[in-house]
Amino acid sequence: QQVADNLRLIQEACEELYRRLAPFADHLNDTGARLDAATKAFNAAVGSFEGRLLPAAERVRELGAGTEALAVPKRVETPVRRVVS
Repeated sequence: QQVADNLRLIQEACEELYRRLAPFADHLNDTGARLDAATKAFNAAVGSFEGRLLPAAERVRELGAGTEALAVPKRVETPVRRVVS
């Protein structure tokens, strides 16, 4: 009887764990998608900075108005890992 009771408790615990895993995996996937979107937006901003702003700033510096070279942000190249279900 004790073994049967333990098996029932284990089954209930497993069912509860599974019920909790599904929404958590959804949260992870949503966070990953948002990180991916943020990375793309950041990289687009870096591209704009490099292609549009830096050349104009360099021209201003060559004319003597700026004294320091600007630091260029690095693109983010790390891919977001997807949750496999």
